[in-house]
Parts: sequence; C-alpha cells; structure tokens
Amino acid sequence: MSTEFIAVQLLINNTKMTLYNIYSPPSIQTELEAIKVQDDNLLIVGDFNSHSPSWGYDTLDPRGESLEEWLITNSLTILNHPDDPHTCYSRRWRTTSTPDLAFATDDIHRITERQVCDQIGGSDHRPVKLLINNINKEELTNSAPSWNYKKADWKLFQELADKYCKEINQSGKVDRDARSFNKAILDAAKKAIPRGRRKNYKPYWTPEMEVLHSSLCSARNTMELAPTDQNVMQHNRARALYVRERNQQCRKSWKEKTASLNMEKDTQKLWRLTKALNDDNPSRGKTVLQQGEQLLTGKRAATLMAQCYKQESSCSISQEQGKEVRSEINATFKKATSEPCMEVDITLTELQRALKKLNRKKAPGPDGVSNDMLKQIGPIAQSLLLQIFNNSWRQGRVPDIWKNATIHPIFKSGKDKKDPQSYRPISLLSCTAKLLERVITTRLQWFLESNYKLDPAKTGYRQHRSTDDQVAYLTQDIENGFQENPHSVL
Repeated sequence: MSTEFIAVQLLINNTKMTLYNIYSPPSIQTELEAIKVQDDNLLIVGDFNSHSPSWGYDTLDPRGESLEEWLITNSLTILNHPDDPHTCYSRRWRTTSTPDLAFATDDIHRITERQVCDQIGGSDHRPVKLLINNINKEELTNSAPSWNYKKADWKLFQELADKYCKEINQSGKVDRDARSFNKAILDAAKKAIPRGRRKNYKPYWTPEMEVLHSSLCSARNTMELAPTDQNVMQHNRARALYVRERNQQCRKSWKEKTASLNMEKDTQKLWRLTKALNDDNPSRGKTVLQQGEQLLTGKRAATLMAQCYKQESSCSISQEQGKEVRSEINATFKKATSEPCMEVDITLTELQRALKKLNRKKAPGPDGVSNDMLKQIGPIAQSLLLQIFNNSWRQGRVPDIWKNATIHPIFKSGKDKKDPQSYRPISLLSCTAKLLERVITTRLQWFLESNYKLDPAKTGYRQHRSTDDQVAYLTQDIENGFQENPHSVL
C-alpha cells in the first residue's frame, strides 16, 4: 500500500488553480516529494494520519514533524486551526482525532474559510467545507432563480394578474402597453409563484428522515463528548434507524420514478433522466473558449460566440443592392391586395384556442413571461392582451420588448469544447410574441388550405400531412414499376 494522490487543475475566471487530494495510510510514510508544489493558486487536502499540536493533537509524532518541515520548506500554510472541531471518531477506541488536513499557498490561504460540518449518514469522518471567497473575481454569472410552478398558487396569480391589468391605463401605443402587461404578469407571479430551488435537493428526502438525521447528529455529538457505553449504543441505534429509512426511501423513490416513465409517449423525460444519471449536463460547468493562446470565459466568451454567429448569418451585399431589394419589397407591398380575413381583428376565441395549445415547461424569453403564466391569466388580463395584439396587428408594429432574444449555446457532441463553432445557438424568444404568431399562423393556414393556395404535392408543415407520405408514394411507385415494367426500362 502506498500514498494515494489525485490532482486536478481548475480554471476559475481565467486563473488556473491546482487541487490535490491525498490519502496517506497510517502504516507508511507520506510520499510528500511526489507533490509538485507551485508558488501560487495551490490547495492540498486529504487524510494524512499524522499528529501535531498545529492541527489539534496533544503530541507530535514523526509523521507530523516531517509534514511540518515540508510545509515550512515549501512556504505552505495550514488551513486547520488547533481549536477547530475534530473531524473523525474512532468506534474502536472511542476517541476523536483530526486526520483531515488542508494546506494552501498564501494567496489561497488569505481568502479561504475552513468549516467542519455535521456528520453525514453516520460516517466516521465529518465533511469539511473550504469556502474560497474570491479568486480573481471578474463577474457574477449566477443565473436567475427559476419559478417553482409545482407550488404555485394559480388562483391567487389569476386574481392578482386581473387586478394589476385592470389598473393599467391603455395608451394605444403597443410598446408601452406591452411593457405594462409584462410588468403586471411578473408582479403577480412574484407573489403567487415561489422562486428558486433547494441546494443539493434529494427527491427521496422526507420529514421523517429529517427527524432521524437530526437525532443522529445529536447522538454523534453526545458520543464524542462522553463516549460511554450508553451513548455509543444510542448513537449506533440512531445510525441504524437513519440508514434503514434512507435505503427504504431511496428504493421507493426510484420505483416511483421508473414507474412513471413511458417509453412511447415521453421519451424526452427518459432522456433527461439518463443524462442526469450519467452526469452529462454541460450547464453545470462554465464555457471556456480558446482564441489564439488566450482562454475566455463569461462575457468575453459570449462576445466571441456572438461574433462567430454574426459572421455566419451576415450577408455581404453592397449598399446599392440593399436599396434595390428594399425598393422592390416596398413596391410589392403597395401592389399587393390583402384578403379580408387577414385584416379583421383577432377574436377572443382565437386567443383562447391559442392559449390552450401552449406547451408548458418552456423556457421564457428575456421578458420573463412564460407559457405557464399565460395559460393561467384571467378574463381581464386576456382582454388586455387581446387589445395589445389587435393594436399591434392594425399598426403593423411589434413591441420592442418582444424582439429581444436570449441565445443559449448548445454543445455539439463530439466537437472541441474550446472552439466557438462547436456550439449551436438556440434563441429563446418572448412567449407572448410566439402566442401572437400562433394566432396569425392558424389564421393563415386556414386561408391557404381553404382557398387551395398550396401545391397538392406539398406535405411538409401541413396539418394531417407528413413528408413520410412522399417517401411512401415513392417506394410504392418503385415497387409497382418492378412488377409492371421490365427491369431494363427502370
């Protein structure tokens, strides 16, 4: 058996930080020379099984003396404090100790806080948290807390949305009215829909487990302070009850999760579960792009992606060509005659039908209003929204708040993660604007289909038709040809 090492290099705001995790068995000397010490941005943690008063022991053993000399030689600072709580309890000897140590270079030591947490699941070792407060901090990249629709009070939301919309003085200007409507919906949502999510959420966690876990923590603390036979028995009993309940709830939660999966109807839900089990979630890490010899994160990485997308989507034409195209478009509009069905106001029935067809759990655009909110608005809010739609329809103007989009880069599997071309841009548009698009699209499709404006051979993007039909027709024609005609003719 030898000393076990694992080292990783983290990139935090363009700063490379090296982290070592070490386990040194008590029967051998720690192989400290294998650690590549650097002058800055270095953090070393692990179970060293060495004694020294510097980290809370009463005596200094040879392993602890060797470790202290190594720290002094390499200008490293220990993050442990002699008065910190012990991190390990020996069931055999009924004693506490602190084999779990942390060292760092001076720059990391000055911004790091060490905290010994409560026990987890009855383990002999307590978890130790190291909080690095600031390391070359550039910007805050935390995303806004999400809405918890499962706990939403939709009745209260509908009442508040109607109340706030009723208080709006309509100006007839689509930009102002759209912003007022958007604010009314979000104000109602903030009071009726919880936001955020629990950190380290466990789907199997129950109130009973919370009580058992608290009892276990209390029994652990009592046992460490007074390791009598009775206290040890009470701790072991509390630990057994907690472990049994945890295993039962884990199995129950997993059975309920798998029983709710439908391979035929909800493959997306199964796919999300598979990715979560494989920890295949690119959003958990920060996107790092490379431009020449420089690594970019945060806003600089976003700027580089925007430049690449702009270059791909731009069309280089001269000013003369642009003027010619615009003149031709304007002339076409002036000559065109609109159909009556495309000029009349949008009706409340059309709006309500479109609202019913909205899909839930869709990410909103920059305005923050989601499909889940729109589906729950009451009659007064619907009336205001309908008026905004009709004003926009008559004036031929789209509110500016609906024109913005949030672009999310989605990584293409198998590509280089540092190349901006390896990400596919997904635009999150305003759900309110897409609702109006749905109303107009439905009306336009009815006009085209009822007046036979589309080629009968066209099947793509048409109701009750599919491109699979074309493949089936072609396949059947080929089979008929083989049966009716000589193969040489085919």
